[in-house]
Amino acid sequence: MAASLSAPKLGAAGTVDLQGDAFAADWNEHLVWHVVRNELLWRRQGTHSTKTRGMVKGGGAKPWRQKGTGRARQGTTRAPQWRSGGVVFGPSPRQYGGKVNKKERVKALHAALTLHANRGSFAVLPDDSFADAPSTKAAAALRTGWDFAYAAKKLTVICTIEQENVWKSFRNLEDVIVVASSDIDVADVLWGRGLVVTEAVLAQLEGQD
Repeated sequence: MAASLSAPKLGAAGTVDLQGDAFAADWNEHLVWHVVRNELLWRRQGTHSTKTRGMVKGGGAKPWRQKGTGRARQGTTRAPQWRSGGVVFGPSPRQYGGKVNKKERVKALHAALTLHANRGSFAVLPDDSFADAPSTKAAAALRTGWDFAYAAKKLTVICTIEQENVWKSFRNLEDVIVVASSDIDVADVLWGRGLVVTEAVLAQLEGQD
């Protein structure tokens, strides 16, 4: 039986036991790559567009008669070979992301969380840390006080939508992204060298809520 995992509390003494399937998953590199790739593709706007010859304004009249000029026959000045003409096989608005099954996404998320827990890059932030008011200075102190070698590197912080003070405290720190628990992506979890979640989010991940 695998040993139970635990995570330190930021700004408080003691540790928190990590329970549930979210912290007991096997690493599946291909599955995680598949999910992260599609998450990043869905973030692409895909709004690039060009006009075909039928979309370019004007060009209704034949530029010169068909025969007798010595020049190549032309039917419109909006053909692709003309300056300011239409574009052939140009990009059009599209969606880049593919389909990812719900079970695949959950399994990949659990694998990413387990990875952080196993390597000691997972920490828990008490829900009352910023109960009075947001403080970037206090958030920076919590980050510095974390006994983790890469705490000063990229950090992902996950909180609930209601925990606005947590979001405001961490959002201006360098190399830190703050994500709402309702919008967790595997790509965001793996982006950070360290991962910090609030107690409320941990309860959601463990399936207690």
